[in-house]
Amino acid sequence: MVFALSLSSSAQCPVILYHPLAPDTTGYAYINCFGPPYPTYLIWDNADTTATEYGLAVGPHFVDEYDSAWVLIGHVPFQMEQLELDVWCQAALQLPDSFSLMGFSFLEYCNTQISNHPSCIPGPQSTYMDFVMDGNVVVHTAGPAFLCPGQYFPVTGFDYGHNYQVHVYGSCSLSEWSPVLVAFSAGTAQFNMNIVNLNGGTNNFGGGTGSIEVVDVQPGADSPLPPPLPLTGFFGLYEWPSQTDLGLWQWGSGAYWDNLLPGQYQVLFRPDSLCNPVDTIVTIDAATAIGDVAGSTTDHLHIWPQPVHDVLHWNGDGNGVVRVIDMNGRVVHYGPDIGWMEVADLSTGMYRLEVGDRWARFVKW
Repeated sequence: MVFALSLSSSAQCPVILYHPLAPDTTGYAYINCFGPPYPTYLIWDNADTTATEYGLAVGPHFVDEYDSAWVLIGHVPFQMEQLELDVWCQAALQLPDSFSLMGFSFLEYCNTQISNHPSCIPGPQSTYMDFVMDGNVVVHTAGPAFLCPGQYFPVTGFDYGHNYQVHVYGSCSLSEWSPVLVAFSAGTAQFNMNIVNLNGGTNNFGGGTGSIEVVDVQPGADSPLPPPLPLTGFFGLYEWPSQTDLGLWQWGSGAYWDNLLPGQYQVLFRPDSLCNPVDTIVTIDAATAIGDVAGSTTDHLHIWPQPVHDVLHWNGDGNGVVRVIDMNGRVVHYGPDIGWMEVADLSTGMYRLEVGDRWARFVKW
């Protein structure tokens, strides 16, 4: 039996499509017309003659429109698409010890098009978003996880050194996963640096200017998930302790700043990968000499973290004596080299750590 159309419609009427939303594989369609001439009969490409055609597989289709005398007045091709909920997660804010994640979900044609719609619209009160760390759910959304056409949720306090995903599931039989986000951690990373003190010339201090060169950045041995090398990202230089941004940002695996006046500087590195930022405090001395020369050589004293609050570490060898000297030249600590020491009782300020014949400066906050 051929279906006789009784709705107000016109030849070459647009087809209203309801595309399948995964895991569904078929959608449906009907025509919607606004004026004469009105088709009386419809024949879909599968020979059905219904007003609304269900079970349309993904791919090309058409519907033919006829008047009451069976004269063809319209041939309307259309395409059924396979829709999928687009789900992903992204680092929103990176902090020294943790970072924030944002979970996103988006559905194309979600009540935003006249002729295109999903065959099933996720219910906002029955669709959920979970943040998954190393395969385990660590945050489950308490409220609606989906609002057309999409939604995002920021969550804070995630640790580096893990794999993260966002899982959206619920109504419409949805179960969509984001790609894995790898949270690399540099641990107590170290700068390999060359610091040159005043080297001639004149300035307001009566000497020359110095320079800071970052050769590279190496992840610390305590990194739970070291990033691939070389580490690349943005290097910034700040005045210390005011932390005034000098606007001298550089991108790459290393950086170089010259024409620096005597004083203290904070070198900050923000890796391209999801990695905790790295910083250290360096000093340009008001003397004509080679100052702290850092590198991969074993005789350089590496200290971390910078600045320090509770426990200071260094690359000790277990031999020799450790001294801590304040800015007035007083020895405030004396003991054996065990690779670390408690500094919580020290007053805020800058100190010189001497380990045998090696030394480095650190800032206690």
